[in-house]
Amino acid sequence: MILGYIGLGKMGANMVELLLEKGYEVVAFDRNTDAVKAAGNKGAQIASTLPALVASLSLPRLVWIMVPHEAVDAVLKELTPLLNIGDVVIDGGNSPYKDSIQRAKALESKGIEFLDAGVSGGPAGARNGACIMVGGQKDVF
Repeated sequence: MILGYIGLGKMGANMVELLLEKGYEVVAFDRNTDAVKAAGNKGAQIASTLPALVASLSLPRLVWIMVPHEAVDAVLKELTPLLNIGDVVIDGGNSPYKDSIQRAKALESKGIEFLDAGVSGGPAGARNGACIMVGGQKDVF
């Protein structure tokens, strides 16, 4: 499985590093080129744009968004048109649950699956095993 990962701040960068150490393949994207370069140095494949990230993933795609909850809608606005029916989006940004419900409904209407996976534990937790509470369809999880 190859995971697309958007957002390489304190939490995202540490989670990507942990995923790589556990043997997952990660394609990483962030608008901060230094963050992307650092992820590449750890072993992540690098995408310079969201379309490049999506194009590098096999179907069905799995894309994890780890941006502040205020930025999730902007990312989804750019990301959603690039996805296909059956692709899965995971929001790890601790969004308010009512926002997650609305996002899930909007994506579901396009045949795209959505999981709300709020991550807790700070950068140390992201690096060593965070607490993740997942909401969404059980069969997608």
